[in-house]
Amino acid sequence: MLVSKINTILKNSVCFILSAVLCFSLITSFASPAAAGLADNSSSSVTKGEANLNKIQAKTDELAQQEPPSLEQVQERNKGGLNEVQGNADMGKMVTPEDAQGTVSPKDQIQKALDKLTNAK
Repeated sequence: MLVSKINTILKNSVCFILSAVLCFSLITSFASPAAAGLADNSSSSVTKGEANLNKIQAKTDELAQQEPPSLEQVQERNKGGLNEVQGNADMGKMVTPEDAQGTVSPKDQIQKALDKLTNAK
């Protein structure tokens, strides 16, 4: 009788402790990304890129209201940029072949994995 009461108390205690640990871990896992954003001391602002996007959106809206431009007009507007709408916005953030030296393409990765699978047999 006494042993069964002790077992019941221990089971309830273990259940309570496990539930508390689970709740604590869930709360901290949801709070961690928010805390990481607050602790980030970089100079990047959340609204910093918004100005470029607003300019791009305004230009897109303007071009959508006009007749389709001729090839010469498109080439003239595109000089020195990525495309007619973006201009050279975020051009430095794009990956160029020079940046990608030494990286393995997805095609090569898949080929290597397939070779491993076929040679493993």
